[in-house]
Amino acid sequence: MKGFIPNTSRLVAGATLVVALLSTFSCSTGVDYSESLFNHIPDDPQLLVLVRPNDITNLAEVSMAELDLSQLFDNRLDIDTKDIQRYKDLLSDTLQAVGVPWPQVRAVGFMMYFEKPIVLISGDFTQQAVVDKMVDLGFNRGANGYFDYVYDQMKVHIPADGLMMMGEGDLLDYLMLVPAEKRLWNRPDFAEYRRVTPLDNSLFVWSDPPADFLEGFEHRDQLSNVSLALNVRNNVTLNLAIRLKTSQHATYLYDLVSGVTSIGRGMFGADPELGPIMKSVQVRQEKAAVVSTLVIQASQLPAIKDRIIKEMNDPDSETFSKMKNFLDNIN
Repeated sequence: MKGFIPNTSRLVAGATLVVALLSTFSCSTGVDYSESLFNHIPDDPQLLVLVRPNDITNLAEVSMAELDLSQLFDNRLDIDTKDIQRYKDLLSDTLQAVGVPWPQVRAVGFMMYFEKPIVLISGDFTQQAVVDKMVDLGFNRGANGYFDYVYDQMKVHIPADGLMMMGEGDLLDYLMLVPAEKRLWNRPDFAEYRRVTPLDNSLFVWSDPPADFLEGFEHRDQLSNVSLALNVRNNVTLNLAIRLKTSQHATYLYDLVSGVTSIGRGMFGADPELGPIMKSVQVRQEKAAVVSTLVIQASQLPAIKDRIIKEMNDPDSETFSKMKNFLDNIN
């Protein structure tokens, strides 16, 4: 099963970066995402990340204040948590400079398409107010209505009230014309997320399988796509769905993931902090998909935080020893 567990250092670094970046956002919620965002999202993005900024900011505030994770970030990871507020203020000031008051921003999306980045911002702002402000500030506006921004090839387009798009001009042209049958929202394997709106989650990711994801899985060539949904309101709930091309190959992966989960429960079941997390992991097969769900109760977070900070000071700690044995057993 080599390759089933991702590189730990990259995972930690990636998670730290995501928390730091997403914590820069702050806003209220309540927008029809399917109308403002999904009408312009094609059915084959390489990567799609959608964020409810308010949820992530609330998590950051709880982490830094109630859980005092600044001990971990400032002292161990050499991250100045005061920078998070400074970055948030910078982004807020930048948007307000072009006529988008930060409290009006509802959702932020990042998409990779044809290996090029596209940013989508949805909220309560009006098209005319943003256009007028950008004209007043001297942004060059082309005949197609796109504004030059940062680089010559990077454009900003405000196609309607409540929607701002940033990307290369030809990509924006395409996104404006995505027909209903070519939208991600209408893909058959997106049905579960039509029922449970993606932006009902604090963070939603839809992606092609990453290059080193499940690289040791015998039927890796049968992977279709991966999605991750994270909710941080009250408890922390993580839902990972791996879709394959056939239900038979999904059964093979289900057996593998179930086996790894059983090993984890056996090794960490009696652990006072990690045991409840492992016991909360549920694995199920839904036709051609394997879905794993993990729940961390809000009441458990302080003890988990204390455990992490304490044992980061001790490389020979029981936790690290158990984790090494776990990785050795599944590789």
